[in-house]
Amino acid sequence: MRGIIYVGGNKGGVGKSMVAIALADHLRHVLNRPVFLIETDTANPDAAKCLGDELDATLAADTRTEAGWQTMLNAIEQHQDKTCVINAGARDNDAMRRYGDYLHRGAEALATPIAIAWVINDE
Repeated sequence: MRGIIYVGGNKGGVGKSMVAIALADHLRHVLNRPVFLIETDTANPDAAKCLGDELDATLAADTRTEAGWQTMLNAIEQHQDKTCVINAGARDNDAMRRYGDYLHRGAEALATPIAIAWVINDE
């Protein structure tokens, strides 16, 4: 695994998807790294729509449930050869409080670094 980058934030419209798109694009086209994109905003998967076939793998996971987190972590394990960019929906805050430790423990079990990009605005 080349690492996990979780892109999140407290509210919609602050640019989370844009940050995820920029990171995935840079990893893929500048650093020539394979990228696995996970969309947790299944109602509005902007990053996946934008990047489409440019990525090596994508997944839509509803992380409002424990089963969604398990699906996501299983997929991350299957794509250990790629850098994983998670584009989180604004509605994920409560779920992150409940299940966020799954991501930490999963990264730890895979011995892979994890970084969080928390996108905010001036409001």
